[in-house]
Amino acid sequence: MYFIVPDAFWHEDVFAKLSLPGLAMLLIISKETNNKNEMYLPYAYGPQWYGLSPKSVQNGIKDLENQGLLHVRYETFKAPLSATGKSTRIWYSLTGDFGHDARAAIRKTAQGERSRRLSAQQVKDVPAISTTEVADHAAEGVKKPRRRRKGVRSDATESER
Repeated sequence: MYFIVPDAFWHEDVFAKLSLPGLAMLLIISKETNNKNEMYLPYAYGPQWYGLSPKSVQNGIKDLENQGLLHVRYETFKAPLSATGKSTRIWYSLTGDFGHDARAAIRKTAQGERSRRLSAQQVKDVPAISTTEVADHAAEGVKKPRRRRKGVRSDATESER
C-alpha cells in the first residue's frame, strides 16, 4: 500500500528534525492512518507488528509529540480482569499537513493530476487521420471468407489433407 508524504516533510526539514524512532513511527502511523483517522498501538506490540522494540515505539511517539506532529487520545474501557475493572487504550493520529484529512486531500489532487496527464498523453499518442484514410483502412481489412473443402478438417496439417 502506498501513502502520501506531504511536502512539509522536505520543505520544513521534518526528516532532519526527527530521530530514527520518530521517523519510523511517523511512517508507520502515516501508513496505518491512510484510510482512517487514528490507530491503536500498544508499545508491547511494536516488535510483533513492526519489528520495533517497545522502547523505540515509545521514543518515536515522544519525538512526534515533541515536534507537534502527533495527537494522542485516551480511551477508557471496561476490563473485568483488571484490578480496577477498567483499562486504557491509546489512539494516535498525525496532525497538520500529516493528518489523515490533509493527506487525503493531497492524494485526491494527485489522482486528478495523474488522470489529467494520462488524458493529455493519450491525445498526443493518437495520430490524426482523415476519414478517407479510415475508409481505405476499412476496405483493406475486409477479407472474403475462405471456402472449406468437404471432408477436410480446418485444423488438419498439410500432410493430413
